[in-house]
Amino acid sequence: MRLICLCLALACGTSFVRGAAFVPVAGNLRQVSVGFDGTVWGLNAGGQIFRWEASTNTWDWIPGTLTQIAVGSSAAIWGINGEGEIYRWTSSANGWDWIPGTLTQIAVGCDGDVWGLNAGGQIYHFDTQAQNWNQIPGQLAQVAVGFDGAVWGLDTAHGIWRFNPISKVFEAVPGVLTSIAVGADGDVWGLNSGNIYHFNRVIQNWETVPGSLTRLAVGSGANVWGLDAAGDIFQFSSSSQSWVETVGTLAQIAAGRNGTVWGIDGSGEIYESTQTPEPLQTFHQMAGALAQIAAAPDGNAWGLDGFGGIFTFNPLTQEWTAIPGNLAHIAVGLHGDVWGVNSGGQIFHFDIATQSWDWIAGELAQIAVSAIGDVWGLNSANQIYRFNALTQSWTWIPGGLVQISVGADGDVWGLNANNQLYRFDGEVQQWIVIPESSFSAVAAGSASNVWVFNSFNDIYSFNPTALTWNPISSRSLNVSTIYPAFDGAAWAVDVDGIPYRFDSQAQAFSYEYAFLDARGFNSGGVTSLAVSSDAVVWGVNAYSGIVYQYW
Repeated sequence: MRLICLCLALACGTSFVRGAAFVPVAGNLRQVSVGFDGTVWGLNAGGQIFRWEASTNTWDWIPGTLTQIAVGSSAAIWGINGEGEIYRWTSSANGWDWIPGTLTQIAVGCDGDVWGLNAGGQIYHFDTQAQNWNQIPGQLAQVAVGFDGAVWGLDTAHGIWRFNPISKVFEAVPGVLTSIAVGADGDVWGLNSGNIYHFNRVIQNWETVPGSLTRLAVGSGANVWGLDAAGDIFQFSSSSQSWVETVGTLAQIAAGRNGTVWGIDGSGEIYESTQTPEPLQTFHQMAGALAQIAAAPDGNAWGLDGFGGIFTFNPLTQEWTAIPGNLAHIAVGLHGDVWGVNSGGQIFHFDIATQSWDWIAGELAQIAVSAIGDVWGLNSANQIYRFNALTQSWTWIPGGLVQISVGADGDVWGLNANNQLYRFDGEVQQWIVIPESSFSAVAAGSASNVWVFNSFNDIYSFNPTALTWNPISSRSLNVSTIYPAFDGAAWAVDVDGIPYRFDSQAQAFSYEYAFLDARGFNSGGVTSLAVSSDAVVWGVNAYSGIVYQYW
C-alpha cells in the first residue's frame, strides 16, 4: 500500500512546459516586472509606465514616470522615480500614492512585503500598520524578497545576509554571490562569476548547480529561468536537474510563481512565454505521500508519512527527500531547526552538521518549537518541560497541560484537562490562568496572533494590546483546528477537511479554494495544514497521503 501511494504521488506535482517558446508582444520596454500571480508592469526608455491587460492583450498607459518598478502581485506595485521618491499604486483610486522617504532600490514580496535601500546602502522595511519605513540595522547593496519570511541581501563585498523575521536583524550566511534571487515560496538562488548556486535547506548552505548564467529569475522553485552571457534563455528542469534551452535571446527576464514569464531583448522588444500559467487561490497537488506536515516561517517544510518515515521538501527537485529515521511527531523552527518525537516518546533533534538525528534525553508525547530556538513539550502525564540549550537537558515547569502551543516568537499558551487556558509569563517564569476560560483548543502563531475556539464552535482571536478576546464570525464553521502564522495569517480546517482562510478585512473565515490534482481535476480536502506565513501554506490528507501547496 505504501509503494502504491508513493508512486501515484510522485507522478503528480507542479510542472511547467520545459523549454516553452517565447512569442513577441507589441511595445517596447526598458524594464519588466512580474508578480507572483502573473501581473505584469513595465517601464519604457522614457520612464513611462505600462500595465499589461491580459484580457485585451494590450498595454495600459499609467500616468507618471519611474526609473524602477517592483511588482509583488496585482495588489502590490511600487516604484521609484529619478529623484528616489517612492510611490505605491492604489487600484481603488487608480493612481499613485506618494510614500515619504528616498530610495535607490526597492523590492516587493508576493505577499506585499516591501523593502528598500537608500544611496548609502541603509536598509528599510515598510510597516503596513504604521504606514512608514523602519530602518533595519546593517548595510546592503542588493535586497531580494520572496515574502516576509524570506528576505535576503548582498553587501558591497558580496557577502550574503538573511533576514530573521522574529529578531528583526540580518544574519550572515556563508558564501559569496554577485546576485541573488528569491522565489515566492522562499526558494533562493544566486550567481557568482557565472557559477550558479542554490540554497539547500537541509544542509543550510549552498549547493552548486551545473551551468553558467549572468541573470536569474525565480518565480518559485518550480519556475526558475536564466540568461547566459550571450542572452540565450534557459529554464531549469527539476526532473532532469538540468537547464533546458529555449529558442531566442533576451537581455532581461522576469518570472511569476504561477508560471508566467516575460522578457525584453537588447533593443527593448518584449516577449511572453507560451508556458500555461497555473490557477491561483488553489491547493495544488504536489509530489509525495504524507500523513503529517510542518513548516517554518522561512518556508522550510518537513513531513512524516503514515509509517513514520521522515521527509523534507526539496524545491530544487520539487520532491520530498527521505531523511533516515522514524518519528511520530515533527516540529520545525527557523533555519533548519527540526525536532521530533518517536512512537516511544524518545526525543530527537536534527543535526545540520552531521545530517543525522541527535537523541535528547527525556520522554515526551508532544513537542513544539519556536523560531527563536525555544522548545517545549508535554509528557504522557501532562507534565510540562522546556529545553535548556546550555545544559542540553529539559527543565520541568510546574503545572499540567493537555495541549501546548508555541508561537514563532516564543509566546507560549496551553490548555489543561478542564479546558482552562494558560499563558506562560516569561518575566515571572510561571503560568498565568486566563479567567473564565473554557476552550477546546489554542493555537499561537506569535504573541499578536493567538486563537482559541470552544465546544460551541465560537472562535476568538487575542488582542494583545487590550488583553481581550475578539469574537470572529465563522459562518457556523465546525472547526477542527486553527493554524496561525508568525505574520498574522491564519487558516482553519473544519471537521469535514475543508480549509478556511482568515480575511483580516472582513474579520471572518471564508472558504473559496479549489483542490486540483496533477491533471487539473478537483480532488478531496485535507486533514491538516502547515501555515508557514501568509505566502506559504501546505496541506495533507492523511487518509490518501496527498500533499497540497496553496497559492
